[in-house]
Amino acid sequence: MTNNLNEAYFLKPLLRARLKPYILFFLFFISSFTTLAQGVENRDKIDSLIVRLSELDQSPEKVNVLNQITEIFQRIDAEKAKEYGSLSVKLARKIEYKEGKLKARLILGEIFLFYNVNVIEAFSNMNQAMELAVALDDETVQGKLLEDMGYLSNMMGDYKEAIQYYHLSLMLGENRIQVYKKLDIYGRIAKNYLALGDSSRAILYYERIKDHPDIDRLSDSSQVITMFLSDYYVMNGDYETSLKYAEKGIEIALRNEDNIWISSIYSFIGDLQFKARKFSKCD
Repeated sequence: MTNNLNEAYFLKPLLRARLKPYILFFLFFISSFTTLAQGVENRDKIDSLIVRLSELDQSPEKVNVLNQITEIFQRIDAEKAKEYGSLSVKLARKIEYKEGKLKARLILGEIFLFYNVNVIEAFSNMNQAMELAVALDDETVQGKLLEDMGYLSNMMGDYKEAIQYYHLSLMLGENRIQVYKKLDIYGRIAKNYLALGDSSRAILYYERIKDHPDIDRLSDSSQVITMFLSDYYVMNGDYETSLKYAEKGIEIALRNEDNIWISSIYSFIGDLQFKARKFSKCD
């Protein structure tokens, strides 16, 4: 196990201070360029779908189009997304199109959970979506909603309840859930155990990720899985390996143009530097 991290892996404080404005400018440039390109593409899609709406009568297809518009607006304009999502719910209710109503409630729940945070509205929409998913025997949506409820419980500080929801999601999707999603849930369970101060159980779930036979392939394509591995090695005092996975996470985030993850991982590396130096002084 490696306890000391060679300082060559990190930017020296003076150099980091000098580079910081350039790094921030670089991230701002990437973010602006990507947002502009995505904005034009999304606007074209929305315009096309709105034209299609005007051609449709009150039918399931119109609900589906409303849901498509809601999904696109979800990441760029939460208020517009809520507007179109509500229209979809009303029309789906009127024509008794349960599948369309389920989709709309699911999207609205995620809008209030992740983008325009309102815990009460998030819970209300997710609860109604769950009732519909059970009535329609849609276990895929039920599993997704259980994950979202786990996230909501974590956000509210109820880590034990979050763990229960994640376990229920795993049980429901035992024979059909994708490997990536299963490992993602393992990592979320581990983080909740850490929040409860139970590091031994957290490590057990991190080890399920680390020891999976496809972990090399999965960690090459997902910054989420990569950062769970980085967390695991930090817990074991192996800062060098933790940094290796964090750097891989940066590469994936840059490739995916995911600026939120880029910022988050750079912050993680800064914390890792502090921990490594503090640990080295104790040796």
